[in-house]
Order: sequence, then C-alpha cells, then structure tokens
Amino acid sequence: MKEIQTEIEINAPANRVWEILTDFENFPNWNPFVTKVEGDLAVGNQLKIEVQIPRSSLQKFTPTVLNADEDKELRWVGHVPPKLFRGEHYYKIEKVDENKVRFIHGELFSGLLIGLIWFFQGKKIEEGYHLMNKALKKRVEETK
Repeated sequence: MKEIQTEIEINAPANRVWEILTDFENFPNWNPFVTKVEGDLAVGNQLKIEVQIPRSSLQKFTPTVLNADEDKELRWVGHVPPKLFRGEHYYKIEKVDENKVRFIHGELFSGLLIGLIWFFQGKKIEEGYHLMNKALKKRVEETK
C-alpha cells in the first residue's frame, strides 16, 4: 500500500470550502487537476471523473462515493478489477478556527499494479494534488 497526503491552510470557514469543493459544475473554471466531475454526491453513487495528471494524458475514472460528510470529508474509491489497482481518494476539511481550515487531500493506493504506477506516476500525482490545493485556496479566498 502507498499513500499520498498533502495539506494546505485556507482562510475561510469549513462550509465555504465544502461549497467550492462540491460545486463540480465549476471545476473546469479553477481546478487544474480534477477537471471534470459528473454525478450526484451521495454515498454509493458512481461519479464520472477526469483528472489531468501533470505531464501526462487525461485520465478518466468512475469511482464510487464512500463518504460525503458535509463540511468535513469527501471520499471516493476507484479500482481496476481484479485486485490490480485500487485508489481511495479523500478530501478532509479540519476546522482550525471559525475562519480557517486545514484542507487535507490524499489517496491510499493498493493492488498488484501499484509498484509500477507509483514508479511512473507517483510524483506527478502528488504534484497534481498540490496544484489543486493551491487553486482551491485561491478560489475560496477570492470568492468569500
């Protein structure tokens, strides 16, 4: 198993971060990493997602929503059967104070192909997370 976890502080209340994070229709306007999300945000629902990994081709996934705890956590899982690759992607919003949160963005990777994927894409994926974090911070703080 491998994990990427990134963090950034955002100067805004948790509900404002959640609002931008779950406004999938506007992702193409600000998000350089997760460029498209379609589907209803409810546990058990499948989403259609497009991810632009830096210096790589566009990737398409159809993960299943595992958690959508308003103002706190969004989590989905995608996999390539049977047991070849599994990625559990998460976004956590931790309240620091009334107008500041710690945004935690990460993923747990597992499966038979993880070594190969990690070798070729691990650093690029982590870079994409940082790019999204910075863009989210900018979007939230500019649109208070």
